[in-house]
Amino acid sequence: MGHRIDAVEGYGRYITPLHEYVYDNIYVGDATQIIPTLQTQYDLALLIDIFEHVEREAGRKLIKDLLKLSKGILICVPSRYGQQGAVFDNPYEIHRANWSTDDLKTLGAIAFVPDENKRICIVGEQAVRRWEQYQRAKVRQRIKRYFPGLTSIYRKTLKGKR
Repeated sequence: MGHRIDAVEGYGRYITPLHEYVYDNIYVGDATQIIPTLQTQYDLALLIDIFEHVEREAGRKLIKDLLKLSKGILICVPSRYGQQGAVFDNPYEIHRANWSTDDLKTLGAIAFVPDENKRICIVGEQAVRRWEQYQRAKVRQRIKRYFPGLTSIYRKTLKGKR
């Protein structure tokens, strides 16, 4: 099964030959209008440095629409919200919503990725489950590396919880 990587770019003048090389399809326009029209299923949708540019209610709808198309969504927004206008005459650069941790928690099944400079989260039940599995695997790796004698105790403890 092949991989497909699509993009939505609100401002067509940002598209370069590199974008055209990397992406299978580039949809130009407002993501809140484009996403509901798509039929393709994706493993993961990325909302990196875009979500703060979407009005709050439109953002909630965008998440619902993306979860119909995708197993999960990775969202990255600034942890320090600031006013921003239409940079380079691009109206999609305007900051329209500050998404606090509590606001993001209202979007559904969610897990947060620790970061000092950004709020990064994963939305969607399948994606959150995968993230939790990954975190448990990291704990197991650390235990094996730093406390090799505790591995068998750790296994017994896990078996007792299942």
